[in-house]
Amino acid sequence: MINTVSQSVSKLIFYKSSFVKWHIERYAIFIFRRRLSTRRCFRETSAILIAFISFTLFMQEPLVFAAEKDSPVPQPAQSGNPSVNAVTQEAVKAGALSCAGRINQIINFLSAGSQGIGAQIYVPSVDSDRKMVSVSLEIRNDNMPAAYAVTGFAPNQANGCGAMYEAVAYWNMKCDDVAAKQFTGLKKIGVLHKEIAALEGGAGITVFLMPAGVGCVSIKKEVVQ
Repeated sequence: MINTVSQSVSKLIFYKSSFVKWHIERYAIFIFRRRLSTRRCFRETSAILIAFISFTLFMQEPLVFAAEKDSPVPQPAQSGNPSVNAVTQEAVKAGALSCAGRINQIINFLSAGSQGIGAQIYVPSVDSDRKMVSVSLEIRNDNMPAAYAVTGFAPNQANGCGAMYEAVAYWNMKCDDVAAKQFTGLKKIGVLHKEIAALEGGAGITVFLMPAGVGCVSIKKEVVQ
């Protein structure tokens, strides 16, 4: 595509340059015939020469622009929130560039409405931008115990950067009550083995409910498409 555009632009430049050059030559002959003063003629000819050079340089610029316009430019993954959080900034500093947009999106989603988070980032020391990155989070909320979340980010996927997360929280109520009150509308699709129930939450989303003493632990898992 770039070669085709370049050839078309080159032909256009050639035709326009030839047309202008013909007029310049005709005008130069006219000046030499009408002007007997050598000094005056030199000034006129110099001005025409400068104009011709400027025109040639100007006409060459679209060729460069056309090549740049058609060159593929890698686009970062889109973020659900335009603000760049501290976790994303640290991941970028460690070399995880390809998944920066996805990291920012998931961390902003998990921490939305919280009273604060703590994070530990796992970035490979070698080939950091071509290997999986993981982040562990403690998420603080009012009137309930802290929640734990773990995320994974894989670069060079079909969707740019693949991602998943699991958000774990404890509820001081039975799992049936958690399903009815906290995950209203989700359909129970069975159990993993004997005790851990699974609720369907949409494409790529599953909520697991695990009895824990008198309460229940929920694990929300999503594979981000």
